[in-house]
This record gives sequence, structure tokens and C-alpha cells, in this order.
Amino acid sequence: MGSYILIRHIYTALLGYDTKAYGINATYDKLYGNTGAAGGLTDSAHYDRRITANGWAMVGTTKIGAGVIDRKTDAATGITESDLFYLGASIPVAPRLTLDAQVARKNVKGSPDDTNLAVARLTYALSVRSAVYAGVGRMDNHGGAAIALDAGGTTAPGKTQSGVMAGLRHAF
Repeated sequence: MGSYILIRHIYTALLGYDTKAYGINATYDKLYGNTGAAGGLTDSAHYDRRITANGWAMVGTTKIGAGVIDRKTDAATGITESDLFYLGASIPVAPRLTLDAQVARKNVKGSPDDTNLAVARLTYALSVRSAVYAGVGRMDNHGGAAIALDAGGTTAPGKTQSGVMAGLRHAF
């Protein structure tokens, strides 16, 4: 048998404005569940709703961005509400060298299960389409939070993880 997605309704809206000097946008996204769906969205009465507001501005050659994601999940396992605040910058430090850095905080409302994140990446452009990069990151979980530093990774509740990465990027 083939696989299929068990989602009943999704509503999404985005309003934004960009110039060369700054940009702002806001989104609304609500996903309703259905029988067999993951994450406790097991029927159409359950949902995952996100409202975002973010923006960026150029300060000289540095791009600074910030935003917030307000999330409410009404799942079979209960209701969870959180806010994710983030602030980042992209700084050209030399003609072919760029430093990108971001800090974020996930605040789970009414719970000590909060998480802090700090990441930084240094990218060296070999050409218009190729670059090498290296990065560091730190994920600091509190209470029962168990968010891993790497996508698909795992960690125990309340634990801190640090990591490094390096790579080569080429656009075809």
C-alpha cells in the first residue's frame, strides 16, 4: 500500500513587505488533524496553530533579523502553548567571508520546559556557487524539554548539547 497524509484542513495566510533596506511579515497557520495523524492530532477537533511576526533590517552591510512564533497545539495528549523568540545577524567580515549567528528561546507557557539555543556559522565563498562553512551550536534544555541540537537527533530531558559542523556547499 502507498503512504498518504491524514490531514483534514490547513489554513495559511501570509502578509509581508520587503525592500532592499528592510522587510517585515506576519503569518497565520492552522492545521487540523484526522484519524491516524501523528503528534496527537488524531481527529479534526485537534489542531496545531502558529502565528508569526518577524522582520529584518540592513545596518550598513549587516543584516539583523528578529521574530516570534506563538504556537498552540490542541492534541489528544493535551494543550501546549509556547512562544519562540529569535534574534540573528549576518555579518560580512571580509570580501568572501560571512559570519551568521542566532540566539533563540522557546518559552513553554506555564511550564519550566524551556529551551535556549545559540548557533554561529562562518562561510567562505570559493566562487559564486560554491562555499565552505563551519559552525558551532549549543542547545540548553530546562525541565522536561528534550530538543536535540541536530535535526533528527535525540537528547534526554533537561540536558544541554553542544556541536560542531563543517561542510562544502555547491549550487547547481
